[in-house]
Amino acid sequence: MSIEGLIAENQSLKEQNGALRHELDQLKRLIFGAKSERLAGQATAPPEQMALWGQSVPAEPPKQEVTYTRRKPKKTHPGRASLPDHLPVEEIVLEPQDVDTAGLECIGQEVTDTLDYRPGKLVIIRRIRPKYARPEADGSTTVLVADLPSRSIDKGIPEPGLLAELCVAKYVDHLPFYRQIKRFERDHGWVVHKATVGDWFAATCSLLEPLYQQLLRTVVDSDYLQVDESTIKVLASEKKGKAHLGYQWVYRDPDSGLVLFDYRKGRGVHGVMERLADFAGYLQTDGYKAYETYLRKHPQVTGVSCLAHIRRKFFEAREQHPRLAELALAAIGFLYHVEAHCRKRGRSAAERLALRRRVSRPVYEALLDWAEYEQKNNLSSGAIG
Repeated sequence: MSIEGLIAENQSLKEQNGALRHELDQLKRLIFGAKSERLAGQATAPPEQMALWGQSVPAEPPKQEVTYTRRKPKKTHPGRASLPDHLPVEEIVLEPQDVDTAGLECIGQEVTDTLDYRPGKLVIIRRIRPKYARPEADGSTTVLVADLPSRSIDKGIPEPGLLAELCVAKYVDHLPFYRQIKRFERDHGWVVHKATVGDWFAATCSLLEPLYQQLLRTVVDSDYLQVDESTIKVLASEKKGKAHLGYQWVYRDPDSGLVLFDYRKGRGVHGVMERLADFAGYLQTDGYKAYETYLRKHPQVTGVSCLAHIRRKFFEAREQHPRLAELALAAIGFLYHVEAHCRKRGRSAAERLALRRRVSRPVYEALLDWAEYEQKNNLSSGAIG
Protein backbone atom coordinates (compact mmCIF):
# COMPACT_ATOMS: atom_id res chain seq x y z
CA MET A 1 0.00 0.00 0.00
CA SER A 2 1.31 3.44 -0.87
CA ILE A 3 2.10 6.13 1.68
CA GLU A 4 -0.94 8.11 0.54
CA GLY A 5 -3.13 5.06 1.05
CA LEU A 6 -1.75 4.50 4.54
CA ILE A 7 -2.33 8.14 5.44
CA ALA A 8 -5.92 7.97 4.18
CA GLU A 9 -6.56 4.73 6.06
CA ASN A 10 -5.02 6.18 9.21
CA GLN A 11 -7.24 9.27 8.93
CA SER A 12 -10.31 7.09 8.42
CA LEU A 13 -9.46 5.03 11.49
CA LYS A 14 -8.98 8.21 13.52
CA GLU A 15 -12.42 9.44 12.50
CA GLN A 16 -14.01 6.11 13.36
CA ASN A 17 -12.20 6.07 16.69
CA GLY A 18 -13.39 9.61 17.43
CA ALA A 19 -16.97 8.73 16.57
CA LEU A 20 -16.86 5.66 18.81
CA ARG A 21 -15.34 7.66 21.66
CA HIS A 22 -18.06 10.28 21.32
CA GLU A 23 -20.75 7.61 21.37
CA LEU A 24 -19.13 6.05 24.44
CA ASP A 25 -19.06 9.41 26.22
CA GLN A 26 -22.75 9.92 25.48
CA LEU A 27 -23.61 6.50 26.86
CA LYS A 28 -21.56 7.13 30.00
CA ARG A 29 -23.57 10.27 30.68
CA LEU A 30 -26.79 8.27 30.52
CA ILE A 31 -25.59 5.64 32.98
CA PHE A 32 -25.88 6.50 36.68
CA GLY A 33 -26.51 4.80 40.00
CA ALA A 34 -24.69 2.10 41.89
CA LYS A 35 -24.44 -1.37 40.42
CA SER A 36 -24.88 -4.43 42.58
CA GLU A 37 -21.96 -6.86 42.74
CA ARG A 38 -24.12 -9.79 43.74
CA LEU A 39 -23.64 -12.80 41.47
CA ALA A 40 -27.03 -13.70 40.10
CA GLY A 41 -28.13 -17.28 40.70
CA GLN A 42 -25.15 -18.15 42.98
CA ALA A 43 -26.14 -18.30 46.64
CA THR A 44 -23.01 -20.25 47.76
CA ALA A 45 -19.56 -20.87 46.38
CA PRO A 46 -19.29 -23.77 43.93
CA PRO A 47 -17.84 -27.06 45.28
CA GLU A 48 -14.53 -26.72 43.38
CA GLN A 49 -13.86 -23.36 45.07
CA MET A 50 -14.74 -24.69 48.52
CA ALA A 51 -12.34 -27.63 47.99
CA LEU A 52 -9.45 -25.19 47.56
CA TRP A 53 -9.93 -24.13 51.18
CA GLY A 54 -10.18 -27.70 52.51
CA GLN A 55 -13.92 -27.43 52.96
CA SER A 56 -16.50 -29.83 51.63
CA VAL A 57 -19.93 -28.80 50.53
CA PRO A 58 -22.61 -30.72 52.45
CA ALA A 59 -24.83 -32.77 50.22
CA GLU A 60 -28.33 -31.42 49.84
CA PRO A 61 -31.14 -33.71 51.01
CA PRO A 62 -33.31 -35.08 48.21
CA LYS A 63 -36.17 -32.78 47.31
CA GLN A 64 -39.75 -33.99 47.31
CA GLU A 65 -42.46 -32.20 45.39
CA VAL A 66 -45.64 -31.48 47.32
CA THR A 67 -48.80 -30.13 45.74
CA TYR A 68 -51.75 -28.66 47.56
CA THR A 69 -54.70 -26.35 46.95
CA ARG A 70 -55.09 -23.13 48.90
CA ARG A 71 -58.33 -21.22 49.06
CA LYS A 72 -57.83 -17.63 48.01
CA PRO A 73 -58.99 -15.38 50.86
CA LYS A 74 -61.75 -12.96 50.03
CA LYS A 75 -60.92 -9.31 50.40
CA THR A 76 -63.41 -7.70 52.72
CA HIS A 77 -64.39 -4.19 51.78
CA PRO A 78 -64.24 -1.90 54.80
CA GLY A 79 -67.42 -0.17 53.68
CA ARG A 80 -68.07 3.53 53.40
CA ALA A 81 -66.69 5.45 56.35
CA SER A 82 -69.08 7.85 58.03
CA LEU A 83 -68.40 11.54 57.66
CA PRO A 84 -66.95 13.32 60.71
CA ASP A 85 -69.54 14.78 63.09
CA HIS A 86 -67.58 17.98 63.67
CA LEU A 87 -67.79 19.21 60.06
CA PRO A 88 -70.23 22.04 59.33
CA VAL A 89 -73.54 20.94 57.80
CA GLU A 90 -75.66 22.72 55.22
CA GLU A 91 -79.21 21.37 55.09
CA ILE A 92 -81.31 21.41 51.93
CA VAL A 93 -84.96 20.35 52.18
CA LEU A 94 -86.37 18.85 48.98
CA GLU A 95 -90.17 18.72 48.71
CA PRO A 96 -91.99 16.61 46.10
CA GLN A 97 -92.45 18.47 42.83
CA ASP A 98 -95.92 19.35 41.48
CA VAL A 99 -97.61 17.91 44.59
CA ASP A 100 -99.69 19.79 47.17
CA THR A 101 -98.54 18.37 50.50
CA ALA A 102 -100.90 20.51 52.58
CA GLY A 103 -102.96 18.26 54.83
CA LEU A 104 -100.81 15.18 54.15
CA GLU A 105 -99.23 13.28 57.02
CA CYS A 106 -95.42 13.33 57.15
CA ILE A 107 -94.34 9.78 57.98
CA GLY A 108 -90.58 10.26 57.97
CA GLN A 109 -87.75 11.55 55.86
CA GLU A 110 -84.88 10.40 53.67
CA VAL A 111 -81.50 11.93 54.55
CA THR A 112 -78.55 11.90 52.13
CA ASP A 113 -75.15 13.33 53.07
CA THR A 114 -72.50 14.34 50.55
CA LEU A 115 -69.19 16.13 51.02
CA ASP A 116 -68.19 19.39 49.38
CA TYR A 117 -65.04 21.48 49.47
CA ARG A 118 -65.03 25.22 49.98
CA PRO A 119 -61.75 27.15 50.05
CA GLY A 120 -60.07 26.00 53.26
CA LYS A 121 -62.87 23.81 54.62
CA LEU A 122 -65.00 20.73 54.11
CA VAL A 123 -68.78 21.00 54.31
CA ILE A 124 -71.40 18.27 54.60
CA ILE A 125 -74.34 18.86 52.29
CA ARG A 126 -77.37 17.22 53.90
CA ARG A 127 -80.39 16.80 51.66
CA ILE A 128 -83.56 16.10 53.61
CA ARG A 129 -86.55 14.69 51.74
CA PRO A 130 -89.75 14.48 53.81
CA LYS A 131 -91.98 11.49 53.07
CA TYR A 132 -95.74 12.03 52.91
CA ALA A 133 -98.58 9.51 53.02
CA ARG A 134 -101.46 10.26 50.65
CA PRO A 135 -104.68 8.23 51.01
CA GLU A 136 -106.10 6.99 47.71
CA ALA A 137 -109.76 6.46 46.77
CA ASP A 138 -109.35 2.67 46.78
CA GLY A 139 -108.17 2.70 50.37
CA SER A 140 -104.47 2.32 49.57
CA THR A 141 -101.74 4.76 50.56
CA THR A 142 -99.15 6.34 48.29
CA VAL A 143 -95.85 7.49 49.73
CA LEU A 144 -94.62 10.75 48.20
CA VAL A 145 -90.95 11.78 48.35
CA ALA A 146 -88.85 14.14 46.24
CA ASP A 147 -86.27 12.77 43.82
CA LEU A 148 -82.60 13.29 44.54
CA PRO A 149 -80.81 15.58 42.09
CA SER A 150 -78.27 13.90 39.84
CA ARG A 151 -74.77 13.63 41.24
CA SER A 152 -71.37 13.80 39.59
CA ILE A 153 -70.74 10.21 40.68
CA ASP A 154 -73.76 7.96 41.02
CA LYS A 155 -74.31 7.09 44.70
CA GLY A 156 -71.01 8.78 45.55
CA ILE A 157 -70.50 11.30 48.33
CA PRO A 158 -68.19 13.85 46.63
CA GLU A 159 -69.71 17.09 45.42
CA PRO A 160 -68.26 18.86 42.34
CA GLY A 161 -66.25 21.22 44.55
CA LEU A 162 -64.42 18.34 46.22
CA LEU A 163 -63.68 16.63 42.90
CA ALA A 164 -62.37 19.90 41.49
CA GLU A 165 -60.12 20.40 44.52
CA LEU A 166 -58.62 16.91 44.14
CA CYS A 167 -57.80 17.54 40.48
CA VAL A 168 -56.47 21.08 40.93
CA ALA A 169 -54.31 20.06 43.89
CA LYS A 170 -52.88 17.14 41.91
CA TYR A 171 -52.13 18.84 38.59
CA VAL A 172 -51.74 22.52 39.49
CA ASP A 173 -50.26 22.28 42.99
CA HIS A 174 -48.48 18.96 42.25
CA LEU A 175 -49.84 17.22 45.35
CA PRO A 176 -50.16 13.43 44.98
CA PHE A 177 -53.35 11.89 46.31
CA TYR A 178 -51.64 10.35 49.34
CA ARG A 179 -50.47 13.81 50.44
CA GLN A 180 -53.93 15.26 49.93
CA ILE A 181 -55.39 12.42 52.00
CA LYS A 182 -52.93 13.16 54.83
CA ARG A 183 -53.81 16.85 54.63
CA PHE A 184 -57.54 16.15 54.83
CA GLU A 185 -56.98 13.97 57.90
CA ARG A 186 -54.67 16.50 59.57
CA ASP A 187 -56.64 19.67 58.85
CA HIS A 188 -60.23 18.40 58.80
CA GLY A 189 -60.24 15.07 60.61
CA TRP A 190 -61.60 13.29 57.54
CA VAL A 191 -60.18 9.85 56.72
CA VAL A 192 -60.61 8.49 53.20
CA HIS A 193 -58.95 5.50 51.50
CA LYS A 194 -56.60 6.13 48.58
CA ALA A 195 -58.45 3.57 46.44
CA THR A 196 -61.66 5.54 46.93
CA VAL A 197 -59.99 8.77 45.82
CA GLY A 198 -58.55 6.93 42.82
CA ASP A 199 -62.03 5.75 41.81
CA TRP A 200 -63.38 9.30 42.15
CA PHE A 201 -60.59 10.61 39.95
CA ALA A 202 -61.25 7.98 37.26
CA ALA A 203 -64.93 8.91 37.27
CA THR A 204 -64.02 12.61 36.99
CA CYS A 205 -61.84 11.88 33.97
CA SER A 206 -64.81 10.18 32.32
CA LEU A 207 -66.93 13.26 32.99
CA LEU A 208 -64.27 15.47 31.39
CA GLU A 209 -63.91 13.30 28.27
CA PRO A 210 -66.21 15.55 26.15
CA LEU A 211 -64.00 18.55 27.00
CA TYR A 212 -60.91 16.57 26.03
CA GLN A 213 -62.43 15.65 22.68
CA GLN A 214 -63.34 19.29 22.06
CA LEU A 215 -59.77 20.31 22.94
CA LEU A 216 -58.50 17.75 20.42
CA ARG A 217 -60.75 19.13 17.68
CA THR A 218 -59.68 22.70 18.43
CA VAL A 219 -55.97 21.87 18.39
CA VAL A 220 -56.17 19.84 15.18
CA ASP A 221 -58.08 22.67 13.48
CA SER A 222 -54.91 24.78 13.73
CA ASP A 223 -52.61 25.04 10.72
CA TYR A 224 -49.40 24.94 12.78
CA LEU A 225 -48.60 22.40 15.50
CA GLN A 226 -45.57 21.49 17.58
CA VAL A 227 -45.30 17.84 18.67
CA ASP A 228 -42.88 16.02 20.93
CA GLU A 229 -42.91 12.86 23.03
CA SER A 230 -41.36 12.16 26.42
CA THR A 231 -41.00 9.07 28.58
CA ILE A 232 -42.98 8.64 31.78
CA LYS A 233 -42.96 5.82 34.32
CA VAL A 234 -46.43 4.39 34.89
CA LEU A 235 -47.44 1.98 37.65
CA ALA A 236 -48.69 -1.28 36.15
CA SER A 237 -52.23 -2.10 37.26
CA GLU A 238 -51.73 -5.83 36.70
CA LYS A 239 -48.61 -6.10 38.89
CA LYS A 240 -48.46 -4.32 42.22
CA GLY A 241 -45.33 -2.22 42.63
CA LYS A 242 -44.25 -2.71 39.03
CA ALA A 243 -43.91 0.10 36.52
CA HIS A 244 -43.51 0.30 32.77
CA LEU A 245 -42.11 3.04 30.60
CA GLY A 246 -44.87 4.87 28.75
CA TYR A 247 -44.85 7.94 26.53
CA GLN A 248 -46.61 11.26 26.91
CA TRP A 249 -47.18 12.82 23.50
CA VAL A 250 -47.69 16.58 23.62
CA TYR A 251 -49.43 18.55 20.85
CA ARG A 252 -49.16 22.34 21.12
CA ASP A 253 -50.84 25.07 19.10
CA PRO A 254 -48.45 28.07 19.34
CA ASP A 255 -51.09 30.55 18.16
CA SER A 256 -53.61 29.83 20.92
CA GLY A 257 -51.24 28.30 23.47
CA LEU A 258 -53.50 25.23 23.78
CA VAL A 259 -51.73 22.00 24.71
CA LEU A 260 -53.04 18.46 24.30
CA PHE A 261 -51.51 15.56 26.26
CA ASP A 262 -51.95 12.08 24.82
CA TYR A 263 -50.59 9.11 26.78
CA ARG A 264 -49.46 6.02 24.88
CA LYS A 265 -47.81 2.82 26.05
CA GLY A 266 -45.36 2.92 23.15
CA ARG A 267 -43.51 5.26 20.83
CA GLY A 268 -44.99 3.98 17.57
CA VAL A 269 -46.42 6.15 14.83
CA HIS A 270 -50.01 4.97 15.39
CA GLY A 271 -50.64 7.66 18.01
CA VAL A 272 -49.73 10.49 15.66
CA MET A 273 -51.66 8.82 12.84
CA GLU A 274 -54.78 8.70 15.00
CA ARG A 275 -54.62 12.15 16.57
CA LEU A 276 -53.54 14.03 13.43
CA ALA A 277 -55.53 12.07 10.86
CA ASP A 278 -57.39 15.23 9.77
CA PHE A 279 -54.60 17.76 10.33
CA ALA A 280 -53.37 19.98 7.50
CA GLY A 281 -50.64 22.58 7.82
CA TYR A 282 -47.15 22.80 9.32
CA LEU A 283 -45.94 20.17 11.80
CA GLN A 284 -42.83 21.03 13.82
CA THR A 285 -41.01 18.04 15.32
CA ASP A 286 -37.59 16.58 15.97
CA GLY A 287 -36.00 14.02 13.67
CA TYR A 288 -37.74 10.95 15.10
CA LYS A 289 -38.63 8.51 12.31
CA ALA A 290 -42.27 8.19 13.38
CA TYR A 291 -42.87 11.76 12.23
CA GLU A 292 -41.16 11.05 8.91
CA THR A 293 -43.50 8.09 8.41
CA TYR A 294 -46.50 10.27 9.19
CA LEU A 295 -45.38 13.01 6.79
CA ARG A 296 -44.90 10.56 3.93
CA LYS A 297 -48.49 9.38 4.30
CA HIS A 298 -49.98 12.88 4.72
CA PRO A 299 -48.90 15.11 1.81
CA GLN A 300 -51.16 17.91 3.07
CA VAL A 301 -48.78 18.34 6.05
CA THR A 302 -45.43 20.14 5.75
CA GLY A 303 -42.70 19.06 8.15
CA VAL A 304 -40.75 21.76 10.00
CA SER A 305 -37.54 21.08 11.95
CA CYS A 306 -37.00 22.07 15.57
CA LEU A 307 -34.06 24.44 16.09
CA ALA A 308 -33.71 23.42 19.74
CA HIS A 309 -33.06 19.80 18.74
CA ILE A 310 -30.64 20.92 16.01
CA ARG A 311 -28.75 23.06 18.52
CA ARG A 312 -28.50 20.10 20.92
CA LYS A 313 -26.58 18.05 18.33
CA PHE A 314 -23.99 20.81 17.91
CA PHE A 315 -23.78 21.24 21.68
CA GLU A 316 -23.05 17.53 22.11
CA ALA A 317 -20.33 17.73 19.43
CA ARG A 318 -18.30 20.49 21.12
CA GLU A 319 -15.63 18.15 22.47
CA GLN A 320 -15.06 16.34 19.18
CA HIS A 321 -15.39 19.34 16.84
CA PRO A 322 -15.02 22.48 19.01
CA ARG A 323 -14.42 25.00 16.22
CA LEU A 324 -17.28 23.89 13.99
CA ALA A 325 -19.68 23.39 16.89
CA GLU A 326 -19.01 26.85 18.32
CA LEU A 327 -19.62 28.46 14.93
CA ALA A 328 -23.00 26.77 14.63
CA LEU A 329 -23.93 27.58 18.23
CA ALA A 330 -23.07 31.24 17.68
CA ALA A 331 -25.35 31.45 14.64
CA ILE A 332 -28.21 29.71 16.45
CA GLY A 333 -27.64 31.97 19.44
CA PHE A 334 -28.14 34.99 17.20
CA LEU A 335 -31.45 33.56 15.94
CA TYR A 336 -32.55 33.02 19.54
CA HIS A 337 -31.58 36.61 20.35
CA VAL A 338 -33.92 37.88 17.63
CA GLU A 339 -36.80 35.86 19.10
CA ALA A 340 -36.04 37.10 22.62
CA HIS A 341 -36.04 40.67 21.32
CA CYS A 342 -39.50 40.17 19.81
CA ARG A 343 -40.90 38.73 23.03
CA LYS A 344 -39.39 41.49 25.15
CA ARG A 345 -40.79 44.24 22.92
CA GLY A 346 -44.16 42.52 22.55
CA ARG A 347 -43.96 42.39 18.76
CA SER A 348 -47.05 41.27 16.88
CA ALA A 349 -47.04 38.23 14.60
CA ALA A 350 -46.74 40.43 11.52
CA GLU A 351 -43.82 42.38 13.03
CA ARG A 352 -42.04 39.16 14.02
CA LEU A 353 -42.47 37.77 10.51
CA ALA A 354 -41.02 40.91 8.93
CA LEU A 355 -38.04 40.91 11.29
CA ARG A 356 -37.37 37.22 10.69
CA ARG A 357 -37.38 37.74 6.92
CA ARG A 358 -35.10 40.76 7.13
CA VAL A 359 -32.64 39.64 9.85
CA SER A 360 -32.99 35.93 10.68
CA ARG A 361 -33.48 34.43 7.23
CA PRO A 362 -30.05 35.43 5.83
CA VAL A 363 -28.31 33.98 8.89
CA TYR A 364 -30.33 30.78 8.74
CA GLU A 365 -29.65 30.29 5.02
CA ALA A 366 -25.94 30.94 5.56
CA LEU A 367 -25.94 28.36 8.35
CA LEU A 368 -27.53 25.78 6.04
CA ASP A 369 -25.05 26.48 3.24
CA TRP A 370 -22.14 26.24 5.67
CA ALA A 371 -23.41 22.95 7.13
CA GLU A 372 -23.84 21.42 3.68
CA TYR A 373 -20.34 22.49 2.63
CA GLU A 374 -18.67 21.18 5.80
CA GLN A 375 -20.53 17.89 5.62
CA LYS A 376 -19.59 17.38 1.99
CA ASN A 377 -15.96 18.48 2.09
CA ASN A 378 -14.59 18.15 5.61
CA LEU A 379 -16.79 15.77 7.60
CA SER A 380 -17.34 12.14 6.77
CA SER A 381 -18.18 10.86 10.24
CA GLY A 382 -18.29 11.90 13.84
CA ALA A 383 -20.78 13.76 15.99
CA ILE A 384 -21.37 16.53 13.44
CA GLY A 385 -20.86 14.58 10.21
